[in-house]
Amino acid sequence: MKETERLIEFITPKPKAKKNKAPSVATLKRWMNDGGCETPCGCWVEPDGYCEHGKPSWLLLMGLI
Repeated sequence: MKETERLIEFITPKPKAKKNKAPSVATLKRWMNDGGCETPCGCWVEPDGYCEHGKPSWLLLMGLI
């Protein structure tokens, strides 16, 4: 699967998804200061982590770490 297809898969709105668009730069900075990050489904994980649903953190998904 191409990287673009993978990104589209993770940001495509799902019926129960909490987040359906990428967070702002300010939000990403705040999460880094808090020592964690959300995933597209809204779980809280380490900045380089994956949630129990298998979704990567937004920072990983966006290629920032």
